[in-house]
Amino acid sequence: MARRQQEMTSKNIEDAAKKYGIHVEAYHFVIEALQFTVANNKEQADDDTPRHLHAHELLSGLVKYGAEKFGLLSDTVFRQWGIKDNTDIANIVYQMIELEMLKKSESDSFDDFENAPELYDALHNCSAKIFGE
Repeated sequence: MARRQQEMTSKNIEDAAKKYGIHVEAYHFVIEALQFTVANNKEQADDDTPRHLHAHELLSGLVKYGAEKFGLLSDTVFRQWGIKDNTDIANIVYQMIELEMLKKSESDSFDDFENAPELYDALHNCSAKIFGE
């Protein structure tokens, strides 16, 4: 049953990726970046359950994880995956919410991603800090 669910989820991710013109690997990267952000988030709930991440926190973690994983090529990788801006990340996240891979709170909004710092500016700034550009 779990294998069937995983196959269905993989197929749904492939369909979503085609719909938005974003490479499937970007979806997997968002999950990895979420896990990275939660693992590096100092503010945990008292019972050690991870607290909810807001759009700007997820984007910040995604940028840091991307810079660490891909270095100065992070923006090139994102562009090759078809990620043009924050809206593309929001599309990935909300598709995964629809697939019940992620959850959102009542206060979360698609617009939260648009109100966060611009993705490529944040990538450049993060890379400059890490690599001393």
